[in-house]
Formats: sequence, structure tokens, C-alpha cells
Amino acid sequence: MLSQFFVLSARGDTLILKDYRGDVVRGTPEMFFRKLKSWPGGEAPPAFNIESIQFLYVKRNGLLFCCSTKFNVAPAFVLDFLNRVASVFTDYCGVLNEESLKRNFVLVYELLDEMLDFGYPQGSSTEMLKTFVYNTPIAVPADPTDMTLGSAGGVLGALSRAAVATSAEQVSRPATASNQPIAVSYDQARTRRNEVFVDLIEKLTVLVGSNGAVLRSDVDGMLKFKSFLSGSPTIRIGLNDDLVVKAHAGGDAGGRAGSVVLDDVNFHESVSLQKFEQDQTIAFVPTDGEVVLMNYRLTRELPLPFRITPFVEQVSGTRIDLVLKLRCEVPRNIAANQMVVRIPLPKSTNSCTFEIAHGVGQSAEYKANDKTAIWTLRRVNGSSEQVIRCKMFVPDASIVPALRREMGPISMTFEIPMHICSGLQIRYLRVFEKTSSYAPSFRWVRVVTQSDSYVVRI
Repeated sequence: MLSQFFVLSARGDTLILKDYRGDVVRGTPEMFFRKLKSWPGGEAPPAFNIESIQFLYVKRNGLLFCCSTKFNVAPAFVLDFLNRVASVFTDYCGVLNEESLKRNFVLVYELLDEMLDFGYPQGSSTEMLKTFVYNTPIAVPADPTDMTLGSAGGVLGALSRAAVATSAEQVSRPATASNQPIAVSYDQARTRRNEVFVDLIEKLTVLVGSNGAVLRSDVDGMLKFKSFLSGSPTIRIGLNDDLVVKAHAGGDAGGRAGSVVLDDVNFHESVSLQKFEQDQTIAFVPTDGEVVLMNYRLTRELPLPFRITPFVEQVSGTRIDLVLKLRCEVPRNIAANQMVVRIPLPKSTNSCTFEIAHGVGQSAEYKANDKTAIWTLRRVNGSSEQVIRCKMFVPDASIVPALRREMGPISMTFEIPMHICSGLQIRYLRVFEKTSSYAPSFRWVRVVTQSDSYVVRI
């Protein structure tokens, strides 16, 4: 049971506050934000305690969704519920930002009254809430600086990203039309255009050893669907014909040459499992709002989008150089956006300068406090190679092996539109309606690969 629910802006301003039980002191949002900003080490965990008050929070689009309680609640359940609340706000307001919550605060409080009763979570389904919601949303234009992909990936995503700033560096944005709110009234549903939006998103977790061997290669993917269709048509999304789920195929999973093998999958409750087992087709009747139709996972070794080759050499008695060669392995007609490479340097580094080959759209910076070099590449074309030389000045460069052990590991963040590492493909997207007078639908499909944890040891 929750005592309070509140939403804070990035500056700490209280946008939404609902006190359900009255058993906590006043000023808890300010108490929470001060503790969050002064947390030792910089990043606070998604759940912590202040003066016998439990705080749990997630971060979405630069906003902090938080609840406080004096009871011993399950953190995973509360974090999942907070993510669901943020998704419902997104569905009903169209976009999730500070301005949309301010202009739709009456609608937001009405939704909270239905989703929480005396601190107990109730239904959080967008479709179910339409029966009880009477206020119409006020459309707010999407913030052009908001480049996030939308909702996060559930509880595990909340646990790992709760205290991390919103991904403003991700540049593959959904279409503007997908930011419209769902239709609450009949007139809205009758006048809007029939549209569907499908996102196939993969997040890579990669660990490469100092010898270049791939020690870990995992893919967490999701198929997200957002519907603005009138009526109740049937949607069919066709995936690869050679798709195999290892958990269902048993020992025959790797027997098909060239097949796409998934370790495990789970589906939304509206998906017909029988249809998927027959011909790898996801068939369902859509509901309003955004839903994750399928989550899947791969743990086998895949073709990596990037290869980094480090070289360490001693130049003088007080200088060593680290040369990084970054090779983009994706096809030539595809490019990675907003890549950031972070390179931890030896603790004894006094200063560091950089030399970048073909440095158009690139920059490098040395963070003296963290002893970290940050290499930023705005765009990296496929089948290209980028090189940077880090010139480090240290008290004694003769102990190269010891200094090399203090370097790294190198971490990378990036996004690759129109590229999927697992080989999963959407063959078709069809809308079936029984009546011939049904208005034609507009279908939009987007595929994106993102880095979740891409680490290379030196």
C-alpha cells in the first residue's frame, strides 16, 4: 500500500502530488529530491529509505515518478506499477513531458483516482480506464529535444535505469503522429485517421575480452505496437519463416541453417499463441494505447556492429599513447547515430590531449575529475573506420604494463536505426476488418538497435 504518489520535474518542481493515507510528513517530495541529488557516488538506487519512509521511483522522459510508503512493499511490484502509470499518462496525454502534465492535470488526477484506491493499486489498463474517464485530453506538441524511444522495458529496465538521465542522445524518434492521445470520446474516434505504429527494438549487451574474443553477447528485444484504429479489426504481423524458439524446439533449435533462433519469448495476453506456433504470425485484436506485443531474448554469439582495437605505446619517459581503431561492421547504407565512447585512463594521468583522424562530426574531452576520456561521434557510417590517439602525460611512463592494467574497460553507447543484429524481420503488417466500408489504415514500421552495455577490455 502506498502513502503518496508524486511526479517531479528535472528541477525538482512538484507537478503532481496525491496523498492517499496521510501517514507521512509534509514535504516528502523535497526530502526525496534533496536526497536524490546528494547521493554518494552520484546515482541513487531505485528504492531507498529516509527516516523510516520508503521511496521508490523510476525516471521517464526526464520526469521522476515516485511513491512513498511506510509499509514493507515489494519493490519490483511498485516499480512495475510506476512504469504502468507512466505508460497510461503517455497514452492519454499523447506525449509525456512537463507541459503535457500541466495542461492535463485534471485528466491525470482522474486517472490516479481510478488506478489507486487508498494507496492500493487497482487496474492500470488503458482500455479498461476508458470506461471511467470523462475528461478529454489537451494535445501538446512533442518536445523536439525529446529523443527517447518511449516507454522503458518493465521492471528490469526500471532497476537499471531509474537513476540514469533520460537518453537525450538517442536520435531515432517515433513519428509525430504517434504522439497523439488516444480517443476518449466517440467524436474523437470517428474523426481521427486510422494509423498503427510498430517498433522493433533490440538492446545489446556485449563484453569483449582484451584478446578480441567475445565473452558475452546478449540481445533483449521487444515488439511494441501503438494503435489509433477505429472498431476492432484483427492485426497480423508476420515474422521470419525460419524463426525458431529454443525453449519450444528443444534439441532441434540449431538444426536449421540460417534460422533465427530465440532463446525465449513471451507475448501480450491478446496475442494468439496458436497462430504464432503455426506460421510465426502475431495475430491479435488491438487495444488503444501502446502495448508490448512480444519480448524476446538471445544469448548466442552474433555479428557485432562495432569492433575496437586498442594499441598502447610508450612515446617518452612521461608520455604514453593509447590508439583506438573503431570499425563499424554494419552495411554501408546504414549509419550509427550519436555514439559516445568512454575510456577510463590511469589514475596517475596528469593531462591528456587527443588527435582524431577524419574528425568531422567528432570531438574528444578529458574529464580530469574522473580520469576519463570521452570520444563523441555524431554519425558513423557502415563499413568505415575511425581512429583516435589519446596522448597521456604521466609521472613515469616506463611502467607500461602497470599503466595498461589501469586503463579501461571501454564502454560505448549508440543507436543504429534500420538495423537488427538478431536477424528478426517483420515481413508484413496487415489490418483485417469485416466490413467493406472500413477506412484504409496507415501503417508505420521502425526497427532500431541500441546499446544496453557494450564493453571492451583493453
